[in-house]
Amino acid sequence: MPGLVVTTGVRIGATGTTSAPSSSLFIVGTAERGPVGEYRLIESMAQAEATYGGYAADCTLYQHLEVFFEEGGTRAYVVRVVGGDAETASATTFGTNSLVLTPVGAGTWANGANGGMTGLTAEILDGVTPLTRRVRVRYNNEILFTSGDCASNRALAEAVNANVGTYFTATYDPTDALVAVAAAAWGTGGFDDNAPTDGVVTGALDAFVPELGAGVVAIPEYNGPTIWDPIRQHCLDNSRIGFCAFASDVTTIDGNGGAIDVLNTGDGEEEPYWGTNDDTKTKASVLAFYWPSVTAPNGTGGTRTLSPETFAAAARCRAHLQTGPWRPNAGIISASKFVKGLSQSVDSSTSDKANAARINPLRVIDGGVRVYGARSISADETNWRYITYRDTLNYIVVVAEKRLEPFIFNVIDSRRVVFSDISATLVNLLEPLRAAGGLYEGKDAAGNVTDRGYVVEVSDALNPQAQLAAGTIAAKVGVRVSSVGETINLLITKSNLTTAI
Repeated sequence: MPGLVVTTGVRIGATGTTSAPSSSLFIVGTAERGPVGEYRLIESMAQAEATYGGYAADCTLYQHLEVFFEEGGTRAYVVRVVGGDAETASATTFGTNSLVLTPVGAGTWANGANGGMTGLTAEILDGVTPLTRRVRVRYNNEILFTSGDCASNRALAEAVNANVGTYFTATYDPTDALVAVAAAAWGTGGFDDNAPTDGVVTGALDAFVPELGAGVVAIPEYNGPTIWDPIRQHCLDNSRIGFCAFASDVTTIDGNGGAIDVLNTGDGEEEPYWGTNDDTKTKASVLAFYWPSVTAPNGTGGTRTLSPETFAAAARCRAHLQTGPWRPNAGIISASKFVKGLSQSVDSSTSDKANAARINPLRVIDGGVRVYGARSISADETNWRYITYRDTLNYIVVVAEKRLEPFIFNVIDSRRVVFSDISATLVNLLEPLRAAGGLYEGKDAAGNVTDRGYVVEVSDALNPQAQLAAGTIAAKVGVRVSSVGETINLLITKSNLTTAI
């Protein structure tokens, strides 16, 4: 079928001779209010509060978005989910159907009461200009918005949608006369259910369409194979990576129901999460696991315990913005700004055990929390040891798709001009990565560069006449992603006064 198809693979051994990356977080969770089952791009905590409300003890989004943005995150695609018993409050209707205001999203938050003192209410006021009306919206008796003078129901609806569209969705009947002045009115029947099933939570991942690009996917406070399997598949299908964590009662790496035991339960194919054959090892390369939980301010002088995915995602954002996808979200770049501590102490011995198990530990260093591992969970340590390998490859895939799209349906003439154009486009993508250190150059014993860490091929050998006649152009890219220095071995030797150093 027409279009662009990008596939990836791994190469054992050397590569053949001769933009700012996406730092987005894709997060699913529960919230006080807001749209359900569809994504919103959130770029600040103020925007998060305007769209999804404030802190609620039985919800997950507020506190995790707070950690993400306070720790340096910049872009979050958010999907709110609710349980099966959740209900949206009834619409507030003025006239027959002259102006209908429907609360955005399920929950008790929109239930009005006490003469409009609580919940979400609206009223219709006389305009200053003759034959006009104004609409006023309140939330818990605080005025959110008062429109200017509107001469039609359409104008009133448009004013509501443009200014308080995260609270009400307004519709109107164009055949009705201008709505009459009306006292405060509200809906009823909204009901909370902030305990969605694992299937509902993971089903929400479908809202994150491929066009949103690369990034990291997380469903904080949810864990186990029924969560991790769908995250893994979503990441494989959409060129993303997934950050996962364990329940807060997983307090050890090994033994007594520790993290290794949990991972050994395996996925739906009854394999441990790191994989035992080449296929499952490759699939595991899109997941990184973090442990233990973090503690963050609760706004009242204390702390709350949270799973660590959004802390790790914020550190990843810093790494991408400062360097690129090949820079791990670990070490000094992850030093906490908002997170206060860990749910339990992690010493160097425990940290070593976690790294050996391909679980990224968090540690307290110099009084702050840091991510102290950069591993993917994959057991293929030759090709997929570090999550940055997959993250960098994802970036190349996503950007290559965008940059090659204009060449779809180009003419293939005998001079193969389109071959040159495709090759140049791919080189222009890869060369800045090499220059910035993201791709590892090959050098001989004399220090001469033997290859640039990547190879691009769009040749006649890849494109026989029969294939071109069928409308398919083949191109190949090979890359050698730079590794991660996770250990420094320093030898210090003491000499006496009569011995040369």
